[in-house]
Amino acid sequence: MLDIMSPDTAHLDLPDWSPDAAIDWLLSEGRINDSVRDVFDGYMQHLSAGGMPVERAAIVIRTLHPLIRGWGLRWNRETGTGVEASFYHASRNAPAYIASPIHAIHDNPVRIRRKLVGTETTDDFPVLSDLRQQGFTDYVADPLLFSDGSVSVITFASRKPGGLDDADLREIDRFSRVLAPVIEAISARRTALSLMETYIGTRSGRKVLEGQVQRGDGETIDAVVWFNDLRNSTALSEELPLNRMLALMNTYFEISALAIQANGGEVLRFVGDAMLGIFPVSDETGGAKAAAERAMIAAFQARDNVAEANAERLRGDEPAIEFGIGLHIGQVMYGNVGAPARLDFSVIGPAANRAARVESLTKTLGVPLLTSADFARVSPFDLTPLGFHEFKGISEPQEVFTLPEFAPAARAEPGP
Repeated sequence: MLDIMSPDTAHLDLPDWSPDAAIDWLLSEGRINDSVRDVFDGYMQHLSAGGMPVERAAIVIRTLHPLIRGWGLRWNRETGTGVEASFYHASRNAPAYIASPIHAIHDNPVRIRRKLVGTETTDDFPVLSDLRQQGFTDYVADPLLFSDGSVSVITFASRKPGGLDDADLREIDRFSRVLAPVIEAISARRTALSLMETYIGTRSGRKVLEGQVQRGDGETIDAVVWFNDLRNSTALSEELPLNRMLALMNTYFEISALAIQANGGEVLRFVGDAMLGIFPVSDETGGAKAAAERAMIAAFQARDNVAEANAERLRGDEPAIEFGIGLHIGQVMYGNVGAPARLDFSVIGPAANRAARVESLTKTLGVPLLTSADFARVSPFDLTPLGFHEFKGISEPQEVFTLPEFAPAARAEPGP
């Protein structure tokens, strides 16, 4: 593509507008902004102020995410950049996407230009007739080529009488190419954060991106520690084909993880068929009582959601999902542990072990939820004692509690 600023193109007719001020802004202030929305909006506003004959623009960025395949922003001259929209993997075969210029460029990354007035018009994409009805005269969609080979897209719609001319198109091409590496750099951090949050949790992901990447980096925090474990997993894995067992595990983890995340907790790790999570205690979030309340509400939600899922599973002749939850509150070391080249961001310490020991009793006592005495002392919900029990590695018997609805009176035991 030709650059109109080079000597080889000095003889070409230039438009009566120039994006030079916008490009200067992009490469100075814009590139150090960590928001794609702010950069895209600022760039388009600067271009508009410089006389660019475009009244509407949009950007669609491909991303690496287990659920979201891309996301986009739309700008118009009157209102600026609107609300961000996400595009999910499940929608990749949606008719609206298949019939769009975005899909066409993802398949073949070359410019698409369609005049909306005159004798050269064509409506091979449904969006074109919509734009024509809104008074637009020209449409351009350009690929934004990123260094990893992925293709994002930027589109422009103009109401310039008669449509865009060749000089306009060359200038649009120039500022598209300048925009691409800046957007790539900013969206790369967003992608990194998204992957960190997906694979190691929101709090942990941000800690890593903030520089806590060395073994031993961490902090001591107070937290409610949640541990849950699938019941009958060995028998289920023997009985079920691999695909059905995988579906069961995904449903089980989704139910428990979403309950934790919806109530301000964080999932730290999946260990076989068990899961470890925390609800950090802080003054900003109401202290220990508030953290305990969030954990209990998460447990209620997990219980209700698994009951709903099991009703559907039983209709499909699938085995029910059952799991136990153990809750404890205490101080843990939260940070990087592992080998020098393979680290895990997690919590360690007696409190984490205690939560696992509490959960291990749920099967023995036949209840879906147990808490430690420390948790029961700060819980805003009434809990019923189920006696004192021996814990591996702990010298003194420990008292455990459950919800009254799970606690037959005959099961309570006297203290030592």
